[in-house]
Amino acid sequence: MKLFLVTCFSFFFSLALSGQEPNEFIIGPSTRTNHSFRDFNIAISPDLLFNTPNGLQLAGGIKAKMFLGKRFSFDADLVFSRNYIHGSLGIIGIPIWLLIPGFSYDSDETTFSELLTIGALMLLTAEHTSYNIPTNNNIDISPYVSLLRLRESSKIGDYNNPEVTNQQACFTAGLEINKYFKKFLLAPYSEYTIGYTDHISGFNAGVYFGMYFTR
Repeated sequence: MKLFLVTCFSFFFSLALSGQEPNEFIIGPSTRTNHSFRDFNIAISPDLLFNTPNGLQLAGGIKAKMFLGKRFSFDADLVFSRNYIHGSLGIIGIPIWLLIPGFSYDSDETTFSELLTIGALMLLTAEHTSYNIPTNNNIDISPYVSLLRLRESSKIGDYNNPEVTNQQACFTAGLEINKYFKKFLLAPYSEYTIGYTDHISGFNAGVYFGMYFTR
């Protein structure tokens, strides 16, 4: 496990630091790190889950990210394996952000009802937020935090094990490297998570493959 962790982090940072310095950016049609409000990506992943009730597990996941501007984004993920699933409320909120036509949180013509909608969407999505740091025109380093990830897990064949809290909210902090290839995305990630109820910590890692869309 230690060798795996060292390999993951070495890969992440070598990927992030392999490009130009920030002051060498050339903003143009090929730039993918100059994000705008409601740019978004969606991706799927193979994942490794460490320290679940069943030990090490293979999993599959889906993730969506919607940008609020050049740096901040709301994220949503859903990861599932046998007797295990976790997700964030943004899986509901982000599609609503994207489906409302002409919606802008900084418009001078925003109505009261739109402000209420913005407030509700913020509650659904802001609990999982990333700060996206460009290292060149096509790579972001994205540290993120989730304050209210929802997780359900149980030991296979022993759902009522008193040592395991099957359903609970969790705190999560992680790091993702987003590498853009025109409209495509490759994003290895690693994260630490801990349950608010049982205080049992875990570690997850994987690689997202997806597409990036500009508005």
